Amino acid sequence: MALFKLTSRAYTRLREIARSSTNARQVRRAQALLWLHEKHTTNAVAQRLGMSWRTIQRWKRQYQEQA
Repeated sequence: MALFKLTSRAYTRLREIARSSTNARQVRRAQALLWLHEKHTTNAVAQRLGMSWRTIQRWKRQYQEQA
């Protein structure tokens, strides 16, 4: 499993989004990235959110491309 690391700043920003955003999609995406950072597997995150593992992989890839 490849490591997924967030910077301290990114971690803080994503936690704030997960806690306070009114956009459900933003909250799910932020939570997924936080769980990946906490070393949960893609499959575990997908199952926890009731989503496809491919969606989680896509979010992860998109985030890494932006960073």
